[in-house]
Amino acid sequence: MSDRAVRPDTAARELDRLLNAVPAKLYEFAVFDGRMTRRTWRGRQAMQALGWLRRRNGAGAHVYFRPATTACVLVDDLDAEALAAVAADGLRAAAVVETSPGNHQAWFRVGRELGPKLGTCAGQVLAARYGGDPAWVDFRHLGRAAGFANRKAKHRDGNGDYPFVVVVEAKGRVTPRAEELVADAEARLQAKEAKRAATAARVARAGRARSIRHDPQAFLAREVGALVRRDGAATDMSRAEAAACRRMALAGFAQDEVAAALAACPDVRRRKAGHVEDYAARTAAWAFGGRVRRPR
Repeated sequence: MSDRAVRPDTAARELDRLLNAVPAKLYEFAVFDGRMTRRTWRGRQAMQALGWLRRRNGAGAHVYFRPATTACVLVDDLDAEALAAVAADGLRAAAVVETSPGNHQAWFRVGRELGPKLGTCAGQVLAARYGGDPAWVDFRHLGRAAGFANRKAKHRDGNGDYPFVVVVEAKGRVTPRAEELVADAEARLQAKEAKRAATAARVARAGRARSIRHDPQAFLAREVGALVRRDGAATDMSRAEAAACRRMALAGFAQDEVAAALAACPDVRRRKAGHVEDYAARTAAWAFGGRVRRPR
């Protein structure tokens, strides 16, 4: 049906059917004509604003909406075969809207608030299962409002008309097997959170490693610590510190950085009291191949 064939009472009926099928205290509406104008209304207020919405739509704007609740989940870009698969699986939608010939959006009611993360995951589960648009599953995404023309240029026919967005099913029921859907969404969310945590841990480890590589004292402490853990009580600290300084030289630290890091080491300051600076300078020189006897 084209937008020219739509009477105001028909538009009101279509929008009212859709709002009743996905009940919420508030609804978010958006009018897009190059920039987005948003409104939040109660259902009755939305119906009272119908004339304004139709005028904006008639001037070329798109009209979108969503119930302001995470108890409703939207899946976009479903064809007739996908809808048949949904029905065969016992996951009937609360409302199905034909947004253009052969293309549908389905709203599913799950019976309770899921919250943003779980609501998004529920949309991802349904889109993956039935071939919906994976880019249109965030809980905040809007669907097309019934009762208005889909003003996408690609849908314009030879007469210059646009398809009318119509409700093809509006049972309004809570989706059967909703808890199974929610359980699948919870499993998906847990997997995402575990992956995110693992990634964060890798980033943190990499950050610590980068920090150590750029901090002479931290690098020295790490290298000496590794040798102490390896040799235990038999560790010769002077040999361990000399080996650690050699590794610092190979890692790209400057000789004066190595000497300063060693001189600042609390254990060195305790053991070498009275000649800390000399010990540090000689050890650093040896680490960089200087012709000095390795200090003891």
